[in-house]
Parts: sequence; C-alpha cells; structure tokens
Amino acid sequence: CSGLFSPIHQFYRRMDILGIVMLLISGIASLPGVFLYWFQEKAIELSASMVSTLDILSAVGNFIGLGSTILLCVFGDYLYYRYCVRRIKRIRVNYDDGKAEGYYTALTESGAPSRLRAVIGILANMLMAQFVMRLPLIL
Repeated sequence: CSGLFSPIHQFYRRMDILGIVMLLISGIASLPGVFLYWFQEKAIELSASMVSTLDILSAVGNFIGLGSTILLCVFGDYLYYRYCVRRIKRIRVNYDDGKAEGYYTALTESGAPSRLRAVIGILANMLMAQFVMRLPLIL
C-alpha cells in the first residue's frame, strides 16, 4: 500500500516529510508530459529538438515515478518501522525511559494512524495535480 497509494499512505501513517517528498516527486515527474501534451493540444510549433527533449524528459519522469512507486512498495514497511522506532525512542525519553505515568497513553496516541491526515493527503494530491495541469497556462 505504501507505494500504490503514495503519498496518501504516508500522510495516513503520520510520515509527513516522506509524504511531502513523494508529493513533490510525483508533481515534478509529471511536468514534462504535461508540457508536451499542452504544446501538442494547442498546436504550438516546437522544434524537433524541443519535442525530443520533452519526450526524453517525459520518459525520465515516468521512470522516476515508477521507480519511486516500486521502491516504496518494497521498502515502505521498513521505512515505517524505522520511523516508529525513532518516534518511540523520542516518547520514551520524555517519560523517564518508559516508567513514568502516561507513557502508554502517549504511545497509543502517537501510534494511531490519522484519517484526517489521509484526507489532507488526498486533498494535497488533488491540489498538486491541478497545479501541474494548470502550470502551462500560467507560464
């Protein structure tokens, strides 16, 4: 799920930095294809070298998007495991090495997935897609 539902899955699991990085990677990787489509749709004449460059950049963007999806599918659980271990260590330091009262409550609250963040991730994904699709109109 980590790779297939990226970046929504990362936001759901409270891995906000990785979610933002994956959101930016997907947006940047799709830019050349959007520009190529937009230029062809508007029948704007481009030189052969410009079309070739946009084709290559579009293929590279598709490769980067597919590669990041595959990497998250393979290593997504490990990244989440490492993130949880760091978060547990941080909580343990605040609660006297796990012996103070409220430690388990804080651990439970910190470890629960967030549906609100998943909704925010969906909205951020939609916003990024709209921004990428409208970027040629702005430029």
